[in-house]
Amino acid sequence: MRTKPLIFIVDEDESFVANARAGLELAGYGVASANNGPTALESIARLKPNLVVVEMMLPGCSGFRVLHELKERSRSMPVVMLSSFGGSAQRGLAQCMGASEFLAKPVSLNRLTEIVARLTPQPPYNPPHLSQSALKSVEAHAGS
Repeated sequence: MRTKPLIFIVDEDESFVANARAGLELAGYGVASANNGPTALESIARLKPNLVVVEMMLPGCSGFRVLHELKERSRSMPVVMLSSFGGSAQRGLAQCMGASEFLAKPVSLNRLTEIVARLTPQPPYNPPHLSQSALKSVEAHAGS
């Protein structure tokens, strides 16, 4: 059983994937990824993520093809489309095809995390481990 929401990123830009992974994991999400459309579709079918982030331009097949296939499988799957080249026509097409959001690159990690948080279940809160003495110290200061 999965303990935290899984976000699947489809992008051939390794730097973007690494940064998005680090930020989303820090926010409490699990992250999996693929760098092309066909591999992504196979992995998504197996992993059943809570949300997919997909680049519009991909090797193997376009992000629009990935979006179409995902929506054929599950209309409720949130999909965020990304593009370095996307204009209003691409944004409109993505939204007509069922994309939950369309973000122009470069996208800030804060913006991506906000969108993911709005579209997925919240990750479980894991409070920091405090020793008994540290906890007593916090309680003592809170009471003063």
